[in-house]
Amino acid sequence: MRLMATDMLTVQELNDLRLGTPKTSVDDWRTMVGRLEKLATGGDGQVSAKDLQKKANAADWVGVNATVSRQFVTRTAAQFDDAASEAKSVLAVLSDAHAAFTQHKQDLRTAIDELAKRSIYVNGNGSVIASAPPPAVAGKADIPRPTDQELEVAQRRITRILWEATETDRIAARALRLLAKDKYDFTDQGSTGLEDADHDQGRADAEYWRKEIAKGNVEDWSKEKLARFNETLKNQRDNPGFTETLALGLGADGTLQFWRDLADPGQVKTPDGDRAKLLGDVQKNLSMSLAGASHSTSPEMEAWKKDLIAAGGKLYGHEGIMAKTYGFQIMSNLMVKGKFDEGFLDDYYKGLRTFEAEKKPFDPASIWGNPSLGGAQLDYTAKGPDGDYGTTGSDPMAGFLKAVSHNPDYATELFNREDVADYLLTEREYYDEDDPYGKGDGTVQSRDALGKALLAAGTGLNPDQPHVITSYDHTDAQRQVFDGTLRRLADKGDDFPPELRDDMAVLLGNWGADFHQTASEVFSAT
Repeated sequence: MRLMATDMLTVQELNDLRLGTPKTSVDDWRTMVGRLEKLATGGDGQVSAKDLQKKANAADWVGVNATVSRQFVTRTAAQFDDAASEAKSVLAVLSDAHAAFTQHKQDLRTAIDELAKRSIYVNGNGSVIASAPPPAVAGKADIPRPTDQELEVAQRRITRILWEATETDRIAARALRLLAKDKYDFTDQGSTGLEDADHDQGRADAEYWRKEIAKGNVEDWSKEKLARFNETLKNQRDNPGFTETLALGLGADGTLQFWRDLADPGQVKTPDGDRAKLLGDVQKNLSMSLAGASHSTSPEMEAWKKDLIAAGGKLYGHEGIMAKTYGFQIMSNLMVKGKFDEGFLDDYYKGLRTFEAEKKPFDPASIWGNPSLGGAQLDYTAKGPDGDYGTTGSDPMAGFLKAVSHNPDYATELFNREDVADYLLTEREYYDEDDPYGKGDGTVQSRDALGKALLAAGTGLNPDQPHVITSYDHTDAQRQVFDGTLRRLADKGDDFPPELRDDMAVLLGNWGADFHQTASEVFSAT
């Protein structure tokens, strides 16, 4: 095992990994643990540190011996206990790492063999390529060439295996370095295994960045510091120890204000260029971190989720600047990636829907897109009209619908509610966030997100993840979404939103022959 790497493992490195040496290390440490435990607590009839401590405590010492000698024996005995505990931690980490790498190698071998049967070759760096022989070589054999989608799914599979192996390496290396950091002392605070080490490291990283954020002026972070924060988010975004600790450490208000400060600090300091591009990665990784945290059911996180939704109608800005941004606008831009908890998504929708219903008459462009009420640049996952990363991301329904599309089961349930489907498909107005009061001929970002959410609801698939369709079976609930969507959109005629066309085409293709039956029923009734 490498146990010191920083870059992602390659296929060749994982394939060539010899597990015999780590296995020997595990066996050696298991023997060492047994010996240290005997020295610490006995068990073989020999004198142990525990025996010496008992005798020291029972001895009738006076004068200096009553304190100095007894304390020396007590501390020495404790060191033997700590040495045994530390050895147990080393053994646990090495043993878990060995088991994990064994599984990673097996997963990789299985994937390579299965992909080869579909004419997909995996090279030593981890890239996949089509390997179907040309007609001159194949002869009369019917060997289909893999499609681009099949290659994309295969690449995702290989990358995932390599990423998980790299994570095992990173976590184990950090855990062992922590245990060895003090060459003059032992510790009884080691991890009980790789998962425990991962959670401990996550909590430590979350606490470190909480303190850094609490210092303020996050907009002045150097590019290097921002990159380190992003790297931590990337490594820890699926670690409950990190995600929940960070969310709770910042608090609901602090989470929203943090992104407001980092994304658009005002005073003509709006990020652009390389910093804007980096912020896009930060935004996505922070979104995935909060998505992970949303699944926690601890009382503290339940309170955090309620507080965050309650803060949706609050305004966030900067001292001395009149323009403010609603909490819903900020949080929706932190929901662009990751699978959020269904319960949280539902409560968030209800809070957002209630807010919009209370603004009478509700005009999205006036409420969300009005520059005097915000105009902040909150979304760095897409490019603006100037070709640089960064847009207003002003309509919170866009970010919410992106989150819905990443949780297909919830999407199906949501769009099967008549009132929700009516509101989102026929009643609510949408606007071009780049030009709220324009002629309406630009891309409407929130409606584009609506298309993705409908696609997820009608197919059960996350549109942001490549899939190779091997079955077109659908649930009754997905069928209801499909029928209801087609019925509502059929009434639009020439006003059919262009942002929905591509996703609806994929949805119709996914349903195949069933579309013709539904379409005939819909159009014969209109």
